[in-house]
Amino acid sequence: ASLTVAAGLLGVITFLTPVEWAGNLRKANLLAQSESARADAVHDGAQQRLLAERNAHDLVLEHERQHLARELHDVISARLSAIALQSGAGLRTAQDGAGRELMRQIRSESVSGLDELNTMIHLLHSGESSEAPGRLAELAPLVESRRAAGLLVHLDNALDDGGRHLPLPVQTTAYRTVSESLSNAAKHAPGEPVAISVAAVPGSLDRPVGNAGHDLLLTVRNPLPKSAAVAAPNPTASGTGTGIPSMHFRAAHAGGTLTAGPEGTDWVVILRLPMPPHDVPRHNEGPLA
Repeated sequence: ASLTVAAGLLGVITFLTPVEWAGNLRKANLLAQSESARADAVHDGAQQRLLAERNAHDLVLEHERQHLARELHDVISARLSAIALQSGAGLRTAQDGAGRELMRQIRSESVSGLDELNTMIHLLHSGESSEAPGRLAELAPLVESRRAAGLLVHLDNALDDGGRHLPLPVQTTAYRTVSESLSNAAKHAPGEPVAISVAAVPGSLDRPVGNAGHDLLLTVRNPLPKSAAVAAPNPTASGTGTGIPSMHFRAAHAGGTLTAGPEGTDWVVILRLPMPPHDVPRHNEGPLA
């Protein structure tokens, strides 16, 4: 009897222990699967919340762009259109040559500004990231318009083909830098001459290996005002105060660098932008002295 009981116990232990282990393993697997499903659900929930937040943010930005586009069209565009119409009427009635030339210049500037404003309004409506007009080929007309307004400007563009073959972001950045620099010069150093130099120099900006080339070097230089009270002008002292920061942002966005500040008796803006490696110029002049 004792042997039978011992054999029975041994059999029970031998056969039931693996069953118990199997049951425990099955429970552990089910628990692991449940925890994994729970973690996946939490992750998916977080992703859905992040996506919803991004969509809400994009929707807010879209509403802001549309509102800004409407305000630009209804207010600024209307005012520029009025200036263009009034200057056109003044051009027809002006008697002397100087007055006609002034009215012609006002009309040209207002029409150009209206065209650029309409382009920006379109960009705001469409959400596209392309640049507004502003190319190196338009530097000469820009300089002429500033000369007609009384600013003494000298332009030296030593780039091959005047830089017309360069990528649009490079051209737009250079053009906007010149435009802002001329506005600052007229505002803070009226009557002083401005020298603009555009040239290609050996590349010094960081590039990927095997992509060495030339840099576009733009220099805008004008003497500081003679008055001691404004010997070191601050280009953001008046206006919106976003001119210099905007130039820095454009330069960085195009992969280049920009410096602006006093240099001796001059105020100097230096923009350096990488050009495509195949654009090897025939001219290699540096900035104007």
